Amino acid sequence: MVGNLYAEMLLGLVLRGLGAVSSFALMWMIARIYGAGTIGLYQLGLTTIVLLATIAALGLPELVIRDLSHLISRGELANARTSFLACCRYVFWRGIICAALLALLAAPFSRYVLGEPAVASFLVAFAPTALFLGLLRLTTALLRTTGRVVASQSLEGVFYTSLAALCLAIAWRLGLADNNLLPVWFYQIGCGLAVLLSWLLVRRAISDWPKGRSLIRPNDGVFIAAAPLTAHTGDWIHLLIVTSLLGLAEGGIYRTAFQFCMLFQLVNTSFNVMLGPHLARAAGAGDRTEVNRIVRSAGLVGVGLCLPFAIAGWTTPTWLLGLFGPEFHEGALSLQILVTSQIISVARGPAGTALVMMHRERYVLALEIVAVAAGVVAALVLVGPLSIGGVACGPLVATLIRSVASSIKLREVLGATPQPMESPATKAEEVIGEPEAAPGARSS
Repeated sequence: MVGNLYAEMLLGLVLRGLGAVSSFALMWMIARIYGAGTIGLYQLGLTTIVLLATIAALGLPELVIRDLSHLISRGELANARTSFLACCRYVFWRGIICAALLALLAAPFSRYVLGEPAVASFLVAFAPTALFLGLLRLTTALLRTTGRVVASQSLEGVFYTSLAALCLAIAWRLGLADNNLLPVWFYQIGCGLAVLLSWLLVRRAISDWPKGRSLIRPNDGVFIAAAPLTAHTGDWIHLLIVTSLLGLAEGGIYRTAFQFCMLFQLVNTSFNVMLGPHLARAAGAGDRTEVNRIVRSAGLVGVGLCLPFAIAGWTTPTWLLGLFGPEFHEGALSLQILVTSQIISVARGPAGTALVMMHRERYVLALEIVAVAAGVVAALVLVGPLSIGGVACGPLVATLIRSVASSIKLREVLGATPQPMESPATKAEEVIGEPEAAPGARSS
């Protein structure tokens, strides 16, 4: 069990690392070809569609990992299949609505809120990607749940980012990269292909599962989604603060400094993704010792992996940002602050994920709201005296609050008297009742 755990952590980290390398290469090429202003436009569009994709998915990928893994382990493949297909329908229609609203509101938002009309074309170009990313998160969640870990992790980040970077490199080499919307189009094509491939793999995985009834309703993942949605909203607001108060170029510089912290984020994300099923099984079995071991191991391994890069970020920020061009030197302080924030987050381990798997998502949501609100206030207060570095203080404040409070809560939960935890599937059955009363229960 321990060997499998560390092997999956390493596998997830390697695959996410490849995605981070591709993302770094893509950002470097955008900076070299188009400059910091286009980086700002691109990152504002990307941050917006990540936020909308989270709304479209609305916690259903996490429910697939937490609840459907339990159904599959019990041999209830019919209900698992129908539940998953119902989730696909929910995400599809929410994604369509999110993409349409973004396309409709892009122009007035860019002109009257940001005062930067150029942002509109990037938001419109990115709009369909909100649907693609929402569906991709759902399909790759099922692939992970059914043991297809390599395929899941390869498609979720590595594939579409690498394809976009490769296409931009070819266009640049051929002298065809004049249009600064090219990176957006390449990214969108990559996401669309990733969704297609993941869906083909999912169909193969569930082709012999019989039809049953759905145990998941459209809004069952609201409280699970609310916490990451709040966190993404905080990141989005921080970028809006930089863009609206300091300018597009400064927004690009800030997000480039953020890009250097992708190593820390990929450690967090890959560990959360890979360890989610393990935490779900341990929590479902009431094994609090195993939950604690997983969280502590992930935190220790993560810090060991990230510390050398953190030291580089603290000691040579100007040189690192200079790789993108001399105009990026302005972000040195913000890079040092963001690195500090990320290393604290890594040390915490997947405490938030563990709390969600132990059905404490309401606490995680309340904590996230407080943390993000405090971070936004800090950014607004400090942007004047510290410029971009002041905005970077926002994520640092949010991370400190989030890390301390979630760790304390997790210790409190793990220290409670051990008792079997209620099965998520049983809870769903109690709420839904008879098959004909269950939304989405119709056979697909």
